[in-house]
Amino acid sequence: MLLLAVTTPSLHGCSAESPTGAAASGTSTEAKAVLPAENTTASAPSPAPKTSAPVATELAQAPAAGKPSPPAAAPPKAAPESTPEQIAKWGFADKVAGPLQLLACYDGFSDGLVQCMAIAPDGKQLALGGARLTLWNPAESKPTADLLANFTDKDVERPILCVGISPDGKWLAAGDTKGKLRIWNRSDESVAALIPAHEGRVTQLAFSPDSKTLATTSYSGEVRLWSLPEGKKLKSLKADKQEVHGLVFVSDTLLATAGSEAVVWNIETGEKSAPLTTGRLIGPALGLSGDRRWLAFADTDAKTKLWDVEKQAVAPAVLHTGANLIEFSPDGKWIATVGQSEIRIWKGATQALEQILDTDGGQPTGLGWLPGNDVLVVATQGGRLRLWGRPEAAATLGITPVPQPTLRRTAAAAKRSESSAQFEQVFDVRSFPRLPDAVPASEYGGSGTYTTTAAQAEIEQFYRYSLGKTGWKEAAEPDPARPGLNFQKEGCALNVSVSAAYPVPGVPQRAGEQQVVLSFSGNYDARWLPKILPSDSPNTFSGLSFTMSRTKASITDVEVALLKQFHEAGWTPYSRLATS
Repeated sequence: MLLLAVTTPSLHGCSAESPTGAAASGTSTEAKAVLPAENTTASAPSPAPKTSAPVATELAQAPAAGKPSPPAAAPPKAAPESTPEQIAKWGFADKVAGPLQLLACYDGFSDGLVQCMAIAPDGKQLALGGARLTLWNPAESKPTADLLANFTDKDVERPILCVGISPDGKWLAAGDTKGKLRIWNRSDESVAALIPAHEGRVTQLAFSPDSKTLATTSYSGEVRLWSLPEGKKLKSLKADKQEVHGLVFVSDTLLATAGSEAVVWNIETGEKSAPLTTGRLIGPALGLSGDRRWLAFADTDAKTKLWDVEKQAVAPAVLHTGANLIEFSPDGKWIATVGQSEIRIWKGATQALEQILDTDGGQPTGLGWLPGNDVLVVATQGGRLRLWGRPEAAATLGITPVPQPTLRRTAAAAKRSESSAQFEQVFDVRSFPRLPDAVPASEYGGSGTYTTTAAQAEIEQFYRYSLGKTGWKEAAEPDPARPGLNFQKEGCALNVSVSAAYPVPGVPQRAGEQQVVLSFSGNYDARWLPKILPSDSPNTFSGLSFTMSRTKASITDVEVALLKQFHEAGWTPYSRLATS
């Protein structure tokens, strides 16, 4: 007797996994297959392939002769409606907001050394510094001006490493690699001041809230203060033994710096007002909310924390990630952080993770929000500028948004899977809703795991509500191979499973902690596959991700039959059958 288990590919279309707990005595045969090459493109699917059944096999799913059909599974019980109190606790508004979409992508403007970005207070202009110093209208795909166009290499040493626009919108400042600081009058784009600010390159700058003082720093860790617009030196401050990577005015008299440590300084006395960290920083970054109430800083434990400026204390809330760049939206609704390979969007009120954006355009060197429409602007070192927002923001800017990726409507009907790249562009599990106290454990495009102290009943209610608001429907029948909640949308399947969280050495565990796993399974059902079903041996087990049958045929006969049927159905084997 052979036990035959046929599994569908994982999200990446090149691996198969054995069913959990499907143990049986006797010899085991497992067939593995990958999607046909033509399925990795977005072209229209081919007609459903014809199959011919060999003498030793049957393709029809039918019970053995003389045996009754198994009873139909009972549909899940209707879930109770979520109460307004629950919805408020989960942090949802009247409706669940959709994720940020890519509205525009500008590149090819001949600057592959972009180092910094600044956005004007009214959001109508932004500046990019690198090999050039370009000005942009967010609605246009090319820069409107290059402030360095008439400068020779003797005048300015490129690239520009830092740029800023004053809060009153009058001045633009930029520092170059030679240590020179230039201040432009934005009204006529003329140079108002040229300052030999540092002996080495100018790496960071920041304007005070009243636009009367400009702070700059270099590799030496010294911060120098200048009056505006004449550029007179006011004083200097030894802020760090090493380079200062972050510089933000918290108020007209308080300046935050991030180097080997994060500190808030009183610039009038030159003394530390508040040390924020106790250890050496690895990826220091600073960000200030629009109302100047909250200062975000990357701490030594690879987390981003918030300092309450009013109370002069670190808040208990944390963002579970380190950061190289941090930016609050002007209204404080969102916080964007940049790590090594991704951009994370957090809710400002609850610090819950809302969305993850991949840095496909290269390492981000500039990050900022356009006021009034929650549009996130991302500049990358390779010279790419991307605008992320919701569709209604595109109309406000006067641009036509980039077409969004979609799945082929006919794919499920034709019983053909999409490619992993197509799936990840449409459904990114990392950005699916999570409970407010979620602590991430592991995540990638097709799966996400986190822990929470919520009870299982609340977790299930949370996902029935949140996924239901975005078009996911709970499956009418349970899947024996996928315990938990199963949802479907556009022919695709999503599983939400809950279990007791297992302890991790060195990581404190919260009382009653549960582990939640979200798994995306694509749009292919393993029950569509060719099957070995002799009349005397019914299918013993099947689900979305695999089917399992028993047969008395030899492994050679099974392999020959399967290879023929799978080839006719458009599949390509990448390994021989495994025997034990």
